[in-house]
Amino acid sequence: YLFPKKYNAVRSTKLKDYFLAIRNGRIGLITANGKSVFPCRYERIKIINRKTIILYTRNKSRIVAI
Repeated sequence: YLFPKKYNAVRSTKLKDYFLAIRNGRIGLITANGKSVFPCRYERIKIINRKTIILYTRNKSRIVAI
């Protein structure tokens, strides 16, 4: 896959269509074609299953369905 240069690193996840994108120490979620699902503003992202993801910021977390 080719991803935009704006990311410092891109890592695979257990979901083959989604990747963790890292920029300036923050994490976001992008699709295989480079489109942003969640911007790079989170401390951590935990993928529970194909439809549920937990987004962590410094002070709180939230569960999101995609």
